[in-house]
Amino acid sequence: MKLGGYQMISATQISPNAPVVCSNNGQFAQVDHMEGNDTIKLKKDKQGQHHYIPLSWVTQVDDKVHINRPGDQAMLEWSTSAHGMGNPSSTNQQKMKINPNLDQPTAHEGAAGRTGDQNKGHAQTHQ
Repeated sequence: MKLGGYQMISATQISPNAPVVCSNNGQFAQVDHMEGNDTIKLKKDKQGQHHYIPLSWVTQVDDKVHINRPGDQAMLEWSTSAHGMGNPSSTNQQKMKINPNLDQPTAHEGAAGRTGDQNKGHAQTHQ
C-alpha cells in the first residue's frame, strides 16, 4: 500500500534471518524476528547483545530489509530494549559529559555543580 508516495511496510513482510541493509547498501545486521507490529528484533551482535529497530526505518523489503539511514547512524540509534523504542534512555545516543573539575561523569543538566576543591573535600568525608 502506498501512502503519500511512500510504500507502507507491513510487519508481515519482515522475515526471520533476512539481512538488514543500510542506505549505503551494506549489511549491518540480520533480523531475528518481529516484536509486535512495529519493532524488529535483530540477531545478537558479536558481544552477544540483541538490538531493536523501528519498522518505520524500513524503506523496502525484498530478499533484504532496507533501511533509511547509514549503518553507522543506525547502530548509534538502535535500542537494546524493545520497550525502549523511542525512549532515548535505552539507546546508544546517551552521552555523558565529563566535568574536568570532578574527574567523573555527570549528567548534562543538574550536575552536582561542585568545583574540584569542593569535590575533593566531599570525597574525603566519605572515605
